[in-house]
Amino acid sequence: MPDSLSKVSSKKLSVSISHVANYLGVHPRTLRIWDKEGMLIPKRTKSNRRYYTLNDIEEKKSYTFSYK
Repeated sequence: MPDSLSKVSSKKLSVSISHVANYLGVHPRTLRIWDKEGMLIPKRTKSNRRYYTLNDIEEKKSYTFSYK
């Protein structure tokens, strides 16, 4: 995710799975696994595509990287 997106104040901005994976430093498949296991549940479009809000991403980022 470009740095400019991380500075956006709107927590309602929707971000695709590939951008989130890149930002968190994980593979998109990892996000799908986290979704399946209930660890990071994305919102869904009408066509069932996953998307995340900045709030979702920041919460997971702080949790994920606090253990490294």
